[in-house]
Amino acid sequence: MARNGRDSRPFYCREWVYEKIHACLERRKQQEDTKTKGAFILGGPGSGKTTILRELVSPTAKEGVLLELSKKVVASHFCQAQNALSVSSCKATGSSRSTKGLRCKFSDPQIQNHLKSEQCIRNPDRAFKEGILLPLNSLPPPQDVFLVVVDAIDESFLHSFDSGVASGSRTVAELMATHHDLLPPWLFLVVSARKQSKTVTRMFTGFRKLTLDDLRKAHVVKDVQQYILNRLDDEPTLRKHLTRETAEAFNQLHIKSNGCILYLEKLLDGVVDEFFTLDETQDIPGTLSGLYLWLSNRLYTEEQVEKIRSVLNVILAAQRPLTDSEMFQAVWTKDTELTTEGFLETLDLMSHHILTDNNGAKSISHLSFAEWLLDAKHCTPKFLCNPADGHAMLALHYTQLSQRQQLAHPHQLAFHLSRASFREFFTQDHLALWLLWSGTQITDIQLNTDALNQEVAQLLLNAGAKVNELEEQAALAPFAPETEDSIKALLEKGTSVDRVDSSGRTLLCNASFNGNVDVVRLLIKHGANVNFSDTSGQSPLMLASRQGHNEIVYLLVNCGASVDHCADDGCTALRAAASGGHSDVVSVLLDHSAEVDMADDDKRTALRGASWGGHGDVVLQLLQRGADPNLADKEGRTALIAAAYMGHKKVVEILLDHKAAINHADNDGRTALAVTVLCVSASENHEGVVDLLLNYGAEMDHPDFDGITPLCVAALEGYHNVAKLLIKAGADTGHWDRNGRTPLFAAAANGHCDIVDLLLATTEDNKPDLSAWASPKFSMFRPDLSGWNPLMVAANQGHKDAVVSLLEANLDINALDPDGRSALMLASHEGHVDVVSALIEHGAPIEQASSDGRTALHFSAMEGHEACVQHLVSLGGDVNHQDSLGRTPLFAVSIEENKQMVEVLLDLGAFVDSKDMEGRTPLHAVAWKGSYELVELFLDRGAGINHADCEGRTALMSAAWKGHVSTVQLLIQKGAKVDKTSQEGATALCIASQEGHDEVVQILLEHDADMNHADKLGRTPMQVAYEAGKYNIFNELEIVCVSLPLDTAFV
Repeated sequence: MARNGRDSRPFYCREWVYEKIHACLERRKQQEDTKTKGAFILGGPGSGKTTILRELVSPTAKEGVLLELSKKVVASHFCQAQNALSVSSCKATGSSRSTKGLRCKFSDPQIQNHLKSEQCIRNPDRAFKEGILLPLNSLPPPQDVFLVVVDAIDESFLHSFDSGVASGSRTVAELMATHHDLLPPWLFLVVSARKQSKTVTRMFTGFRKLTLDDLRKAHVVKDVQQYILNRLDDEPTLRKHLTRETAEAFNQLHIKSNGCILYLEKLLDGVVDEFFTLDETQDIPGTLSGLYLWLSNRLYTEEQVEKIRSVLNVILAAQRPLTDSEMFQAVWTKDTELTTEGFLETLDLMSHHILTDNNGAKSISHLSFAEWLLDAKHCTPKFLCNPADGHAMLALHYTQLSQRQQLAHPHQLAFHLSRASFREFFTQDHLALWLLWSGTQITDIQLNTDALNQEVAQLLLNAGAKVNELEEQAALAPFAPETEDSIKALLEKGTSVDRVDSSGRTLLCNASFNGNVDVVRLLIKHGANVNFSDTSGQSPLMLASRQGHNEIVYLLVNCGASVDHCADDGCTALRAAASGGHSDVVSVLLDHSAEVDMADDDKRTALRGASWGGHGDVVLQLLQRGADPNLADKEGRTALIAAAYMGHKKVVEILLDHKAAINHADNDGRTALAVTVLCVSASENHEGVVDLLLNYGAEMDHPDFDGITPLCVAALEGYHNVAKLLIKAGADTGHWDRNGRTPLFAAAANGHCDIVDLLLATTEDNKPDLSAWASPKFSMFRPDLSGWNPLMVAANQGHKDAVVSLLEANLDINALDPDGRSALMLASHEGHVDVVSALIEHGAPIEQASSDGRTALHFSAMEGHEACVQHLVSLGGDVNHQDSLGRTPLFAVSIEENKQMVEVLLDLGAFVDSKDMEGRTPLHAVAWKGSYELVELFLDRGAGINHADCEGRTALMSAAWKGHVSTVQLLIQKGAKVDKTSQEGATALCIASQEGHDEVVQILLEHDADMNHADKLGRTPMQVAYEAGKYNIFNELEIVCVSLPLDTAFV
């Protein structure tokens, strides 16, 4: 779980990364390797790239290679996708002048001039070269090699934005890739990126690649294992979950994580916070996306999802982290009844997924979670966010600030207006009028405005802003108002009709995108290239088709535009128009022989795109023109599955009427019916789609590759109406998935009592034959592969109503899991008092014992559930029952050092001197643990201080063995016999001497312990110390010993 306040947690592992970087520096320093140009740290999301580099720049280590390396870092830049400026090349160039130790050189006025904001924006390449590289190369080479660090260099590509750069490198990656060869040889570049970012990694040839999550490498496996072990060592709240039973689960985590440290962190934090148990981690998917979905379903109800979605949309749309007040004012524009208290409650609800910086500003906890929120495939429609809604709220918020004359930068309002969800309903002129109406002070566009970009500048210009000396400031030429007159003026001055702007687009591309028909005609008349491709491979035809500009599309296709031209991602104009629902454009393209089934790189056709968007008229048009409804994309999903997933009932019906394969399964084994049921919570439409698919004959019992059928999903998620439809249609209620879990099990586990009752009603007279699991009639009652039946899981999860329903259906109340635990024990383990009462009322034996001899009272006490313990005792539970090791509940909680529970049990009549199979009492246990308070408590409650176990060992000997000084002192003060011997003849002094606890030895001597006593082997404490190699104690005893000559055998 991402939690504030965890920034200070220790940095673990990854020493090998620093050692390899250090080795590269040493080879460069000795001129043994001048070909390696830098180090490239690679890894998937959450593998720890940023943490490694932050530790390199600001180490927490006090010694070692890391500390030595950190002293060599002379410059660093961290790209953050949630801060748009940080991924801009102009910002990176400007920030580089803060190079440590070299500030004197960069204070030169001429160099400072190159590094001014306007120079960085106009041409970051020149600014970087003239203001950074040339000064560095002019310095006398130092004796050592130093580091330049750039983190998340690929986030420039992950964050969709216009950098505002007029020409040259637009991103940090492009800037560094273009110029890293010009760095002086005494500078070594260390960068990081996701290993999936092939476009970026190919830019940096000659770099030493260090992959953080390749589990084929022993050091990576060791890192992951060591991370878990270090967390266990440092966090007592986590360590308490480590038992003999859970050791294997901890061991499996490193495999499950697939090298993702973030995944491990969230799992272990969830266990620490008791948000879920270690056993439940086995049910959590083994990917970050799966983990996010599982956690979100666990954290938020449907009502809460709607509350947090608005906040998330604002955070995702913001160009920088926002404060609580800023977010509240933005969200308030959508929900004017929202109160400050209600908003803060929502923020508190989201604390697992947002972080607060030192200035109180909020951001998404990790970029991978932000990406997940925007990916409908992985987050499902239930959690899907839309930044355009966030832009709309921020636009309204900045409009209010403008009206109050509190908006410092008009471009902020222009930026969010240009991206708001209501943008499609307004022309550029409307938005310009909005700016004027808001009262914002629109002044001349300034070059030093970092956030300025082409679209924002165009909007400001339309609203009346002026660009001074346009002819002299060629860098701002692309921002000139896009009118017929302004374009004519540019062309008359000799500007090329196919001039490319900072976004890699020509004038025709921009006019086609913006829907400016007159300008398009003018440019075509002047010979503009109608098949030019921008940096992403999009032609003017595609840009116009994507925006639905029908008249421009018609102009372009009739002037030679390639109708089937593909962008870099394989998308065609037809697919773009179909996905946007632009029926008229689709008609024009088809009339001009566009290939109807042409697919993009993900094998998604125009029909697939239109079906996903719910554009029924486009779907029908494509089908009538011969589109194949059964073509599948890379994920195996057809148009029908896409439409069903999104809940577009009308589109589903159209596709089915045109012979779409209703039972086709995708790469996950899910049919249209399966994905529809998965998404029922997203909208009411999905229930109608389920009904429609069933009426068309969908196979209702088709399992996916996890063995889960639609009924299993409905039961798991609590979709009562859908479950009712499926059962009525004859769905198999006894089917079990690959974990052996039936729909009844799923419903019981999640407390969906209405579905439990619905399923139970399908059995004849509700009296299952518990020995006939193979019978379809009764297989719904079978236990899962872990041995839990529906009653057990309902009891464990605390769902009383479901428990009662199952008991009334005659499920065996005495059934045991493979560990011999009953439903009563499982409920007691979790402290569910109401469930415990219900089970006992229905005849559950309170003294029934598990395989290790523990009763419900044992389990409840060991987990610290006071109310449950008291309730069990009041119902007749034996507080002194002994398990198979002879340990009572009191003994068990003593080992856990739970003082509060110890007091509860003693007050309830627990025997303070109860003995286990080895004759040890609770006092022995707490003395061994060194728990001073519990030792004192037991002695005050009358524990036998000199009681010996089966080996003759007392509590004093136990404390002496472990070296617990204060406990030894307390026991002696309370009357413990210092010279009492064990069956081997050893005293506490012998034991402390053997173990090397000199403070304990000193205390025992001060209390007249017999240092000349010999054990059954004839050894005195001094001789025992010598044999054990504890020479400091041997010397101490030798000084004290004056009455007994030393045996020469020990000298």
